Amino acid sequence: GNPFEIYTWMTGLEEALANLLTQPEIVEAAMDHISHFLAERLARTLRESGDLTDLVFMADDLGGQHGLLISREIYRGVIQPCHRRLTECVRRYAPHARIMHHSDGAVFEILPDLIDAGVDILEAVQTDADGMDPARLKKAFGDRLSFHGAISVQRLLPFSDVATVERECRSLVRVLGENGGYIAAPSHAIQAGTPPQNVLAMLRAVLGDDDYEAALAVARLGSKRVA
Repeated sequence: GNPFEIYTWMTGLEEALANLLTQPEIVEAAMDHISHFLAERLARTLRESGDLTDLVFMADDLGGQHGLLISREIYRGVIQPCHRRLTECVRRYAPHARIMHHSDGAVFEILPDLIDAGVDILEAVQTDADGMDPARLKKAFGDRLSFHGAISVQRLLPFSDVATVERECRSLVRVLGENGGYIAAPSHAIQAGTPPQNVLAMLRAVLGDDDYEAALAVARLGSKRVA
């Protein structure tokens, strides 16, 4: 469910953001329609598969590189009710499932509102964005929120050497993974041109040597069967 993103596809991002300030009633009407559709689709899906569902993924980008795209007040008034509508649907039909929300960017300030909307896991965790220091995130929200991502596809993976990648990935596992609550992963799609050795260094760092070698063995076996 990505209700605000769908609205921006209809109008373009610039107009969507302007409408939040100048014509919020139009945005609210559109978002209500979109989130109603998404909730109905989600309900139909979970009625059939809720007992088998461990994770439900939602998305709406709320942050840019240096700050929020919108104010917390606008989020609470216009967008959060739509997010809550979807999370409540998940709780109704798959109460054991965890809810992951994707947002890029500098979203530290709005995380209490996402938690209040029912989000369990923040996905992306763009550590290159302002205010998204892993230790700060863990200290402020680690008892209420889990984290997925954080391994930078902007700087670390494409531009660092192997030793730096391994060191930084181990640090993320240690900091964000303290007492659990961290799914180690790239912060977004790994970009074209990223050195393959850095991808392998990331895997070795987060899996540990034994599991890394076991994973490689399985991958090699699979590639032989395909060939």
